[in-house]
Formats: sequence, structure tokens, C-alpha cells
Amino acid sequence: MASLLFATDLHGNRAAYGRLLDYALARGVDAVVLGGDITPLPPHEGERVRPQREFLETFLRRQLRDFSSLQSKCRVWLLMGNDDWACNMDVLEALERENLCRLLHLRAQPFLDDFWIAGYSCVPVTPFLMKDWDRFDRPGWEPRQKPAKALWSKVESLIEVSVDGDVRARGTIADDLGQLAYLSDPARTIYVCHTPPHGTKLDVLYDGTHIGSEALREFLLRHRPPLSLHGHIHESPRMSGSICDRVGRTFCINPGESLHDLQAVYLDPYRPEETLDML
Repeated sequence: MASLLFATDLHGNRAAYGRLLDYALARGVDAVVLGGDITPLPPHEGERVRPQREFLETFLRRQLRDFSSLQSKCRVWLLMGNDDWACNMDVLEALERENLCRLLHLRAQPFLDDFWIAGYSCVPVTPFLMKDWDRFDRPGWEPRQKPAKALWSKVESLIEVSVDGDVRARGTIADDLGQLAYLSDPARTIYVCHTPPHGTKLDVLYDGTHIGSEALREFLLRHRPPLSLHGHIHESPRMSGSICDRVGRTFCINPGESLHDLQAVYLDPYRPEETLDML
């Protein structure tokens, strides 16, 4: 039996981080996986990038060091989400070099005994301001509401870019997922994607609209991985009444946000439906 602990959208909630890692130690899990939006939400005014950098450099580094010092078996796997400024990726890369975590975005790595794990941070273009991780979903796709402006982070600052020019030029989620599929055997890979797949119980907004990725749904139907882990749409579990769904063969999970209180799931990836337990 293997065990996995998954949480997403902590948005810098220090108490939730503490509870999550304490639980991982108490249960002796084999892996902790964080599905994006790991840093505090930035203020709307003033310094917007540095607070996230300081959180990663101080609080998260200290938490991961303490966790690593108390056990040697369990690894922490993580990626950024659309509310995390990409210019701070160098801090996460430093934490990985210190052997405190493993990064997932556009990577595939051996995982537990028989699996691979791969990740993807990007989401379909949202109406919000943060655009480092926003992408057009697939060729011919258009967002239901374009943002008034798009911002990218660069060297701890923000620059305004064009949605139809700069963001579109970065390519599509479908293109990226096509590349990700070649990095491992999808039939043996657990995918951690910040966006949920479209048209499921995992991507429902307050108004009932499904806003997940159509490209990701097509990817799961085509490649049939055993398990996929998601976040991004905070309210979806409350709106749909479920933290899990199936897309073809793939068992998909979105436990909801942990901005206010920890929402994490414990499971055996070999038997996810039978072992799924909500903290």
C-alpha cells in the first residue's frame, strides 16, 4: 500500500501548511502533493511581488526543512498556480536543489513504486489580473470574458502585456499537454494540473458555469491516466457537492481551497476511489 496526501490553493495559509505537514508525519504518508496557488494572495496596491517571494524564502523553506528533518521517506511535490508570480520560480528551484521539494510543472518523474508524476501550472485565461500562468486553452478557443489587462512578473516587478498578442503567442494548453504526454507513460502517470478538466464536478463556478480546461479533458480521455489532481476553482466542491469525478478511465479530484481552512485528501493511488479520505 502507498499513501498520498493532496491539498491545493493554500494561498499562504500558514496554519493550513502546519496542519498538512503534521498530518503527513502522523500518518507516515509516502508523498505530499501541493496543486498550486501556494503563496499569499498579493495586495491590490503597493508591493505585489515581494510578499510572495519572502513567503517562499522564509516560511516555506523553514516548514520544508523542519519536515525533512523529522523524516526521511516522504517527499513534497509542488507546482505554482495562476495566483503565484512566476518570477519567484528561482526560489522554488533553490528549495529543490536543497532537496526540500520536487517541482512538477512540465516535468515527469518516477513516483512511489510503479507510477510517474507530472504537473502543469497553467489555466485557461481568466478575467483576473494575473497572467503568468494563463494560456489560451486550445486552437480556436476564446475566453468567455477577457481581462481588462494582463500582467506578467519579471525580476520582482510587473509589466503589462497584451492578451491577444503576448499571452496568445505563448501557445495553448493543448500544445503543452501534448509535450507533457511524451515525458512518461500516461497510463502510469498521476497528473497534477492546477486547472480541472472542463464539464466535471470539479470546475463549477458560483453561477453554475463550467470553466475548466477543454484541452485537459480531451487529454485525459485520450491518454487514460489512472489519477489526476486539481484545484483552481475554489467553490466547485460546494457547488457540485463532490470533490471527485471521472473523465473516462481517469479518477479526478479537486478537494477545494485551503485559504481559510485545510481541505486535504488522503488516498492510496493504487485504489483511489476505495481509500479516498477527506481531512
